[in-house]
Amino acid sequence: MAAALRHKKSTLANTVKAFQSLSQVLSPTDQLSDVELTHFDRIIKSREAESWTPHDLSVATDLAKTMRRFGELQNQLDADGLTSLNQKGTLVAHPLLAASMGMSNTIQALSRTLGLSATQRGLAGAPQAGRNKADADARKLIEKVSAEDSLL
Repeated sequence: MAAALRHKKSTLANTVKAFQSLSQVLSPTDQLSDVELTHFDRIIKSREAESWTPHDLSVATDLAKTMRRFGELQNQLDADGLTSLNQKGTLVAHPLLAASMGMSNTIQALSRTLGLSATQRGLAGAPQAGRNKADADARKLIEKVSAEDSLL
């Protein structure tokens, strides 16, 4: 996989670019429910805005849907319990438990595909911490200004 080209965010020109990229709305590639949109927004905010490709957005959309399904499955397991009685009256693992494990593996695989952990794309360390802080500061400022001025 080719390394992502990153620019020094401490320069004025690149700070302006960071603000511009954060002001662009990254949209899912398919219709999502409110719960899925919440997951999608969290996924998108986990990387620098300018690093998302159209394919990445498609995978992020799938990941958001999978996370919603996983949540529903976990709620069902919480309600039913992790075990159930089979036809012979023997206590066995709940059939949804295997599905839960499979869905958990799918979530991890999609997360790895997107490179959401810092080490996967070589984004760990002090320089990246500064870049992440610059993005977070810019996002907070945009949200604050947007809340104060309805024209933005």
